[in-house]
Amino acid sequence: MNLMSIIGLIILSIISVVIVGWAFLYLDVMSYTATSSETLKPSETSLGHALVVYDPGITGSAKNAAVKIANVLQSKGYSVDLAGIRSSNARNAYSYNVIAVVGPVYWDKLGSAAQKYLQNIHVSSDVKVGVFATGIVAPESNDSQYMHNFVTNLPNDSPVKVKSVMKLVTDMSGNDVNKTSGNMEKQCNEFVSELIQ
Repeated sequence: MNLMSIIGLIILSIISVVIVGWAFLYLDVMSYTATSSETLKPSETSLGHALVVYDPGITGSAKNAAVKIANVLQSKGYSVDLAGIRSSNARNAYSYNVIAVVGPVYWDKLGSAAQKYLQNIHVSSDVKVGVFATGIVAPESNDSQYMHNFVTNLPNDSPVKVKSVMKLVTDMSGNDVNKTSGNMEKQCNEFVSELIQ
């Protein structure tokens, strides 16, 4: 093989890797692994029924946050269904008092599976809906309207009214960038407190 053939193969390989990587993220392939669900019961009488739906994302940090959010809701007295976004429990959201959608953010936009789920859920007007996102890009502002637009990308006239929005900034491995002990737990607690008010 001559030098030009080798260079051509290297360039073709790089382009192929980029295209496959882009398609992997754009099609949100990891969401297809989120098919399980479990129910967490409160230790006392239930205050309501909550659904925590997650798209794990590539790093799994969104699923880790979803588990923490479900545990916080359970500790606050809710019966919680923790459901992967492709599970049968995630499909019927109408019977819940509280719904938290947890997913990754790619290119400043909620992953396609979580975005479609959020755009297509049918809930009554009194259901408290929140979105918790994880990703490597820090938001430019913590203003509530900015965060709503940054994380949910829902149109202003959307029938789904999101009450609480939060984003956890992670590194490429899904670890909390803040590296402050308990930061993810703190953010999950704050998110739930705002959501159930």
